[in-house]
Amino acid sequence: MRSAAVGNRVLARQLVAGLLERFGVGRKQHAQTASQTAQHTSMSKAESYTAMLTVFERDCEYFQMLAKHNSTSASFVLQPFAPWVQKSLTTQETELFKLLDKEAEGFSRVLSELAERKQQYTQDLQTICARTGLKFVDLNTAPELQKPEWLFVDRVHLTDAGYSVVAKLLVRDLSL
Repeated sequence: MRSAAVGNRVLARQLVAGLLERFGVGRKQHAQTASQTAQHTSMSKAESYTAMLTVFERDCEYFQMLAKHNSTSASFVLQPFAPWVQKSLTTQETELFKLLDKEAEGFSRVLSELAERKQQYTQDLQTICARTGLKFVDLNTAPELQKPEWLFVDRVHLTDAGYSVVAKLLVRDLSL
């Protein structure tokens, strides 16, 4: 267990370092160079975002073609992300997130940037799904995930109880 935990911490640090580098967070630069880099970085972010949406739309079209070919339907489900679900965190979630934040220094900056983009991102995905004919389900708005129960082990992954709630939501929302 200890070696797995150490490996997970190393992976978490590498992930955060990559995200921080990708988003240009934490770099110390001179004022003039910083503004030039900020312009370049934001242009790069915009280009990356547009490219990501293009790939997402292509993939939605593929899924829709496969679904039609197999006489079924395709849906896209936006998974719950703890900062996006409007819930009061339990003591367990709060403690786990604090521990994870200690291991992933600077990750709060990435989280705040993700929070800033939530509405536009969700809207863009929903628009693409509508255009390609996929049903769109946003689990971040599900009241069942907003209850004060221990549902998240980190900001992305759920507890068994959380996955049970999601399974019931998928059965209901996708008419399974």
